[in-house]
Amino acid sequence: MENFMTLHVKENREKDFRSKSISEIIDNFFIEASAHQGNQARYFSPKADILEAEKEFQIQLALAGLKREDIKVDFQDKKLTVSGERKAAFREQGQKVHALGTAYGQFHRSFFLPEDIAHENIQAEFKDGILFITIPKAEKVEKKSVIEVK
Repeated sequence: MENFMTLHVKENREKDFRSKSISEIIDNFFIEASAHQGNQARYFSPKADILEAEKEFQIQLALAGLKREDIKVDFQDKKLTVSGERKAAFREQGQKVHALGTAYGQFHRSFFLPEDIAHENIQAEFKDGILFITIPKAEKVEKKSVIEVK
């Protein structure tokens, strides 16, 4: 896989006509479909930023209102998956909802990583409502040899 990933971020719910990734189309379908059930989504897909530096990739997921123990990060077969659940505490307290702009429910996001990463050194840190996942690139071993011309 040559590129890490292309991520299109849609900041508002206004219609736009730009190209979308398959992942975004599927995520939006399930978010919209589940939002109609009791004014609260059962599933949501947190916003993610994907950054690349010389020696690493970083994924940042917006997970405001969660605790570190609410988040699970797994890596298997080149796929990094972040999952968990944001619970709506106001429902348990019997509060009346007038507007709901935050998504609640279960979530999961998966990212297919390139082969040239050091998967054993992936790190995740949760700070100020943002999950920072650092994915180091593997050291490139230059394979070079002198070929004798006959």
